[in-house]
Amino acid sequence: MITAVPACTQGIELTVLKPAHIEGALHCLAEAFLDEPIISTSGVSYQALKDFLRPRIERTAEDGLSFVAVEKGQVVSVLFSDDNDEAPVPYPNQAQWEPQFAPIFDLLGRLHAESPIEQQMHAEGLRFYHIFFGGTLKEARKKGYLKHLMAMALDWSRAKGFQVAMVEATSPGSQHTCRSFGFTLAHKIVYADVPFLSALGGQAALELYLLRL
Repeated sequence: MITAVPACTQGIELTVLKPAHIEGALHCLAEAFLDEPIISTSGVSYQALKDFLRPRIERTAEDGLSFVAVEKGQVVSVLFSDDNDEAPVPYPNQAQWEPQFAPIFDLLGRLHAESPIEQQMHAEGLRFYHIFFGGTLKEARKKGYLKHLMAMALDWSRAKGFQVAMVEATSPGSQHTCRSFGFTLAHKIVYADVPFLSALGGQAALELYLLRL
């Protein structure tokens, strides 16, 4: 069941991410990524984020898997998704930024490997729609754009034959959004238990959410 969200907002175009949106989407996502605790703690730069995201954004634009909110020709919000079964994409300048990302990749790998629910779904041969990240420009936040894009993405993914939607959520806001759309918490790792994130303390956590479509 998808929470009802209007199909459009006044003055905003909600649409599939196309090649013309790539540069705006990269800026939007990189800016948002910099606010994530995992990224800021790892010291990853704005340019490294763009280098990391570019080939994946280019592929998702070709495949029509992601969605954007556009205001007066500017991308203001992005829901970036991919097909979890696709082969890895090549990255430019990988040797320069990979060491900074390595602890993050290791943590994500652990999150998925430790989830019995996800492993069972893979054993069933289900097709996963991976909602990789959502980001909104600072001046456009708290207007509900990502909820509109999430509703579009889930409707689209179901129509295209995907059977499971998957999200790794790192902030209380994104975690709340996942729950509001009916996602199930499949596993979580508390930052206090992770050496390179332990300084964040508290109950902050990386959470894995799954939804049967």
